[in-house]
Formats: sequence, C-alpha cells, structure tokens
Amino acid sequence: MIPEPAAPFAAQTSTNLWSRLTTPFGRVVRNTGIYTIGALLPQAITVILLPIFTRYLSTEDYGILSYSLVAATFFSSLGSLSIQPFIIRHYYDALAANDTQRFFGSIFLFLLAYNAVLLTVSSLVLPSVFAAAQIQVPFRPYVQIAFLSAMLQVLALVPMCYFRATERATAYVGLAFLAALLNGCFSLYLVVGLGFGVIGRLYGQLAGDMLMLIVYLAIMSRIARVAWRTEYVRRALIFCLPLLPAQLLSVFSSMSDRLVLERLVPLSDLGVYSVAAGVAAMAPLLTSGVYSAIQPQIFRMAKDGELDRRMLPIKKHLVWIFMALMCLFIALARDVVSLLVAPAFRDSYKVATLLIIGTLIQSFATNVPSQYLMAIGKTKYETPSRLGGAVAGLISMLVLVPWLGVYGAASASIVAALATLTVYRWFLRSQSSLDWRFGRDVALMGAAAAAGYGIQQFHVAGPLVDSAIRLGVLGAITITCLVRWGAAMQKGPPNLGLS
Repeated sequence: MIPEPAAPFAAQTSTNLWSRLTTPFGRVVRNTGIYTIGALLPQAITVILLPIFTRYLSTEDYGILSYSLVAATFFSSLGSLSIQPFIIRHYYDALAANDTQRFFGSIFLFLLAYNAVLLTVSSLVLPSVFAAAQIQVPFRPYVQIAFLSAMLQVLALVPMCYFRATERATAYVGLAFLAALLNGCFSLYLVVGLGFGVIGRLYGQLAGDMLMLIVYLAIMSRIARVAWRTEYVRRALIFCLPLLPAQLLSVFSSMSDRLVLERLVPLSDLGVYSVAAGVAAMAPLLTSGVYSAIQPQIFRMAKDGELDRRMLPIKKHLVWIFMALMCLFIALARDVVSLLVAPAFRDSYKVATLLIIGTLIQSFATNVPSQYLMAIGKTKYETPSRLGGAVAGLISMLVLVPWLGVYGAASASIVAALATLTVYRWFLRSQSSLDWRFGRDVALMGAAAAAGYGIQQFHVAGPLVDSAIRLGVLGAITITCLVRWGAAMQKGPPNLGLS
C-alpha cells in the first residue's frame, strides 16, 4: 500500500518535545537530522577505510581510481537524466490520480532500457576514444567497471525517490547506508584480503551494487507494477531534458579538474588531489541533509503560492549553516588528513582547504537559487547558469594548473562556484523581486573561511596539543551557538518560513 505524503506545513503551538518533532517544522528538523546522518554514515565508512586503502594503494592507484569514478559520475548524470526532481514533484499528481504504481513502473522501465543502451554504446565507442586521446587510464577494465556500477546506481533512483517523496527518511537512510557498507566490505576483502589492488576496489563497488539491485527490485515489486505509460515518460522528458545539460555541465565542472590534471600532472599528483577532494566532499554532504528535507517543502510552497514570502528566511538560516561548515572543516582539514591517510598523502590538506571553499559555495548555489528556479518551473535557466560556472572554472584551470599544479585546480573550483552563483543571480533578477543579497552571503562565508584558516594555522606545542586546542576553540563556539539556539527554541520554533 502506498502511504500518503505528510501533511503540508501548518502552525503548531505544542510544547511537548515529541509533539514538536511531529509538527511540520519539527518534521523538517527531524528529517534534516536523519538525512544528514544518512549522508554521514556512508562517508564514515569511507573515512574508516581511507587509512587502510591509502596503505594498500599507491598514489598512482588513487589517480586511476579517481579518474574512473569521476568518469562514472558523468555516466550517472547522463543516465539519470536529472529525473529525481521530476519523480518527487509529480508523485503527488500520480497519487491524486490513484496511479502511483504505474507511475513508478513506467519510470523504472524507461531508466532500465535507456541505461542499457547507454552502457552498450559507451562500451563500443569509448575504448577507441581513450586510445586515440592517449589517456593514462585505460577504458577497459577500470572505467568500464565503474560505468556498470553507475548504471546499477541509477536504477536505485526510483525506490530512493519514493522514500523521499513520502518523507520516509529513515528507510532512505537505511538503504544508502546498506549500499555503502556492502561496497566497503567487498572492496576491503578484494583489496586487502586478496591483494587485487585498485581493480579490487572497483570490483568491490560493483559487487555491492549488484547485491543492492536485488533489494531495490524487491521494493519495486511492492510500490510499482510492470507497466509502460507513455504519458509519464513524455512528462519526464519534458521536465528533465532542460535540466540535463545543466546537470552535465555541473558534473563536467566538478570533473574537469581531474580531466585537466590527468593531462598536465603525473598520476601521483592526481592521486593526492583525489584524496583532498574526498576530504573536501565531506562538507557538502552535511548540507545534503538540509536539501533532502526541504526540497519537497519548497515545491509545496511554490504550489501554494507561498514561496516568495518564505524563501528569504530559509536562505538566511542556510547561510549560517554554510558558514559553520566552512569554518569547521577548514579548521580541522590538517588534523583529519594527518589522522586518516598515509604519509605520502599528507600534503593533501593544503589542497583540501581550497576545495572546501569551492565545494561549499557551489553547494549553496544548488541549495538556494537553483531550487527556487526549479520550484517556479524555470528549469530553462539551469543550463546557462551551470554553463557560466563550467566555462569560468575551465578557463581558470587552464591558466592556473600549468602555473600552480593541483593548487591551481583547487583555486579554479572557487572561481567556478562564484561564477555559477553570479549567473543564477542574473536570472533571479528577472524572475523575482526578492532582495537576495548573495554578495553579503559570500562575504560572510569568506569570513568564516578566514576564521577557519586562522584556527588551522594555530601552532603552540606538538600536533596533539594543537589539535586539542583547535577542537576546544571550535567546541566552545559550537556550545555557545547551541545554547543560544536552545534559548530561542524555548520561545518557539524559529521562523524559517516553514510554519
């Protein structure tokens, strides 16, 4: 039986803690926490395995792994057609028509057929392309295995979006964690137990994804039926095709650093850069919990005509979240890298510091202006906005990498993120009368980054003492913020525009 979606936001006055957590605002807070935990748990597995893999895999191996996974990310974006927002947005229409099972079945069959064709064409065409371009990483077997894993992950989108649309955050998180756990266990066995090296890491991920496919098919058997409704596929293509170029540009922007570095620096430097990128990627994972919880509600606000009145309060609180993450992750970047990786990768914290700034600003653009434009149906602005950022990032990279190497690529990520946000702002001016004040937001995040860098550079005695002092300073700041937040909560939930 398909559960009803949660009720729209409404004012609540209960003072009981559990009652507050079941209010509309409380649901967002609760689901944000669950989604954030869901983003952190798979990352925690990666963090736990990082010290092991960096001792069993060389910097060159990490270069191969990074390039293969980035290429697979491009395949995933092309294979998914940015269909997630469509599933969540149109689930409610299918629910009203009592046709959700055909809706999910049609979308799943379409993705299966489309990705099978895409994988076949890629396997036939790309080996010769890789050879002609003299790419250091061969397509077979590395990239081809990564592509097959990517296809299986695309098929997971329908059941995962079902849990998001119905606000069943715990089920969503459980599946994501199980997939990460299986991938990690299989990879650990093949790399460490059998000594398969980097190919074992890729085969381990593939084995986990194949096992998870059985789980996803079991879920689909309950929420969908084998059906093909051309109307649903047509609506999906109309909704998603304007988003696809934007998604591909976003992926290209995120992977262009690896593509450029592969041509201009040794694979060992690319391996160090990939570790830094992995550390930097922890920061926007935390914001994904907020995004996952709020996105369905933003779509509802747009449908009810309340979005303009409520969007700026949401943005205001999101800015503070991004500032806190900027300061925290930059301050602890050196400690995290020193704790987790082998000595050959230790200098990656310097690159990670720059990447954290770029990834968080890019994540801010995805969480605020992009979601607003999608909610009001202006998906046509996604492609030029992402294109502006991708072009700016690529030009910056081509200029800076020959001069600064991996540090140039990390600096270019900041340029790309700022350019993306700037182009979004140009389009928002024609679609909204709201005073977005993104310049102030970037300045605040820049100040938080500077504060984090200052804490990172604090050196008094030895590494352990310095780390303890940094944690103490950050802990004091966190406790102060929590106390102030708790005092505010005594007066009722803060006005995020969600009640």
